[in-house]
Amino acid sequence: MHFVYPTRPNIPILRGLSLTVEPGTVTALVGPSGCGKSSLIGLLQRFYDVTAGSILLDGVDIRRLPVAWLRAQMALVQQVRTRETRRRQRRYACRLPAARAQ
Repeated sequence: MHFVYPTRPNIPILRGLSLTVEPGTVTALVGPSGCGKSSLIGLLQRFYDVTAGSILLDGVDIRRLPVAWLRAQMALVQQVRTRETRRRQRRYACRLPAARAQ
């Protein structure tokens, strides 16, 4: 699959992505900032459509599925570290013995 944002057609976001997720599994998208995780979620939830290729769910192109139904089949847990989260982590790490803090 290939994808570019409609507002930036000259900047490829995903090039040649191929991903298979087995039924009944939990999948995590992990990677550095800017690697396309949020773009892929936007595609899976049909906020955007692929530029080339397709996304299949049980062999059916997701563009043929009702968007509301498709989104109801997914759960998204974002893990954004906030300043408060980092502050708590430092506070609790200070309470741990040095050997356990690592």
